[in-house]
Amino acid sequence: MSPASSNPRRGHARRSLWRDRSGNTTVEFAITASVFLGLLLGGIEFGRYFFTLESLRTATADSARATLVTYNASGTCPSASTVKTAVLPRTPLLSTSSLTLTVACSKDSADRVTIAISSSYTFSSGFPVVSFLNSTLTESASLVY
Repeated sequence: MSPASSNPRRGHARRSLWRDRSGNTTVEFAITASVFLGLLLGGIEFGRYFFTLESLRTATADSARATLVTYNASGTCPSASTVKTAVLPRTPLLSTSSLTLTVACSKDSADRVTIAISSSYTFSSGFPVVSFLNSTLTESASLVY
């Protein structure tokens, strides 16, 4: 006599185990919650990326304006650190260590002043799933006065 036939309730227990649905809700919630949480955090990270990009654009444009005002007042081109110090309080998301500014001023024979600003910012994502967002953002602006 085989062991399965010695206990008639054993086959019945296997069949009732397949019919038992008490843990389905927990498993479905775990799958759904992980997908939802990934989408939520990914959306937040994309928003942070575009907010940083727009902050860099604003900082670059403000740097050009601040350079023009300083140039007109003193007649000399300000240093990049001076411009960065003037502009960064208006863009609180950008960190000083990740922002690089390049300032160039020139005056042509017709006394037109050209100011060129280029900036770069190293963006690092805090969420590993969207690590492809890790990049160096660059922006430039120029004014002719």
